[in-house]
Amino acid sequence: MRKIDINELKRVEINILDYVADFCNKNGITYYLDGGTLLGAIRHKGFIPWDDDIDIAMPRKDYDRFVHMCLDDSRYKILSYETDEKYIYSFAKVVDSYTKLKEWGTAEYEQLGVYIDVFPIDALPDNERKRRLLQKKVWHLRKMQAYSIIKNRGYEKLYFKLIKKIAKIVGSRRWLYLINNNLHKYDMDKESYCADIASALKRNICCNKNVFDTGRCTEFEGKMYNIPNNAEEYLSELYGDYMTLPPENERVSHHKFEAYYIYEEE
Repeated sequence: MRKIDINELKRVEINILDYVADFCNKNGITYYLDGGTLLGAIRHKGFIPWDDDIDIAMPRKDYDRFVHMCLDDSRYKILSYETDEKYIYSFAKVVDSYTKLKEWGTAEYEQLGVYIDVFPIDALPDNERKRRLLQKKVWHLRKMQAYSIIKNRGYEKLYFKLIKKIAKIVGSRRWLYLINNNLHKYDMDKESYCADIASALKRNICCNKNVFDTGRCTEFEGKMYNIPNNAEEYLSELYGDYMTLPPENERVSHHKFEAYYIYEEE
């Protein structure tokens, strides 16, 4: 196996994104650049210089269609909770099967290669109290699911060890079922609010669904991709003053992994 360096990793991810974007366009599936990838597109017209992954999101109905579809190129695979009993994440990934990726600190998942993340955008209730309760519930379920796959480290406080033990006894699959069940509670056609709460870094993140709409195109690494119709409002909700660079000591990747080619085309 040949190790993949950071620049090559980004090229592999762009190839996956190109394939997925083309597949979605051909099959009438709405997608948007999301998270740090969207921020990179708006602020840098490409990757955030210290970032090393790609995120996209889809409205729940499109997401549910997408994860059950067969891709027309055997090199790329959709991995998801819905289609694989051994899958350990609450959102989907599209992987390059010619590669192998090892993420440090979590349980191993043998099919994982270089990937892009695919997040569902789920409806939230118009009633603010119900909305906050759902967000809080999903937030805590996600934490327990994460504890169920985190490897044991050195010294940990007793209560944290106990929580992790309970999480592992219940098991990742059960936590994912509970998360998924709660994410499907509301219909985007009947509610005004939505969010990517399957992976949100802030518990109370939400915005009006009109922020996404059909989307618009913008540049990312020299090519055009779909983004939320009001990407600026969405980024403000996610990051606040998103055009201001963080302090230099925070300009680091938070992902810990190694990637390798297991097969290379001639």
